[in-house]
Amino acid sequence: MKNDEPLNLLQSTVPDALEREVRYLCDLKITLDRLSKSGASQALQDDWMASARGNTCAYWPSDFMRLVLPFLNWEQDLQQLALRAYVDPRYVVGSNIGGFPEDVSDDEVWKRITKYKSDFCTPDDVLYIWYPALGIFFAHEGKHRVALMRRHEQSSIAAWVSEAKYPAAERMMIVAPSDDRDEWVVVLDQRYLQVLKRPHVSIRFLSAYGVKTCHWNSVPGLPDESIVRRAVNDRRLHREQNTTAEDERTLDLVKFTESIRQQTAAGAEEIERRVDELAPLQLKAKPFFRSVGCAAIAGGLGLLADSPAIAPGAWLLLGSAVGMLASLVVMRFVGPRNMRDETKG
Repeated sequence: MKNDEPLNLLQSTVPDALEREVRYLCDLKITLDRLSKSGASQALQDDWMASARGNTCAYWPSDFMRLVLPFLNWEQDLQQLALRAYVDPRYVVGSNIGGFPEDVSDDEVWKRITKYKSDFCTPDDVLYIWYPALGIFFAHEGKHRVALMRRHEQSSIAAWVSEAKYPAAERMMIVAPSDDRDEWVVVLDQRYLQVLKRPHVSIRFLSAYGVKTCHWNSVPGLPDESIVRRAVNDRRLHREQNTTAEDERTLDLVKFTESIRQQTAAGAEEIERRVDELAPLQLKAKPFFRSVGCAAIAGGLGLLADSPAIAPGAWLLLGSAVGMLASLVVMRFVGPRNMRDETKG
């Protein structure tokens, strides 16, 4: 092949099981697109796409892919050059944002088919992101032509293609929750965790790719599941993220474990506390100062009586009052920095 000749990417090179899932996924996107602009159907699509504000049309292929595949842009090379190639529309995730194939007139259809089959135009017109490890493309530009070419059973589209990498299957594992009500997650390199937002669809695809499924307790080295799930909820990683940055969608288990260790060590450090620093315990101030006041008043009255018989008792009461006040400052309690409130279980 000459250097200036387009690539021929019409034949899938992935295993048959994965090739089927690729076609199913591309079919699913077209099915979702069909729900656009039709009231409750659009709302159903919005729910599936986890859109907070809703939409009035179909969604971008990249949004769809991020919802289904974890770590989609983990190894993205932004400097990757685009090359011309012929691709099979059955393996391309497109989008019908501005209309459907049947909206195109018969005369216009064949003009477009002829152009889409042979005219590469520029990357600004038709640019597909290609994941060779997955055998799938998604349309960055030239999204509408995918459904039109498929509707008319055309076998190729002339496009500019930019190659993207995806983590190898053996680097990832699907981790099932111990509680069925919790989320499924994927762990990359036994360190990086992302939540599967559409687990049934994602697991089908990832399993065909070769990713193994396991249970949390069967994987050595993973932190305690309940602690990790609290962190996931605190960071709202179980919700759809308003970002394409993978690190903002990911929990680093190594850093998280280290932060827990540091917090535990700091919490176990012994420090001194006064009586009024024993939170969550609190000094019952009124009874305490009532006792101090009674002792001081009784002692003072005893001394005012100027009676040798009661003077020793009066001095004892005054001393007790002073001692009780001094105890708030003098007494020190030693214990861990983090005190647990046993009343909270």
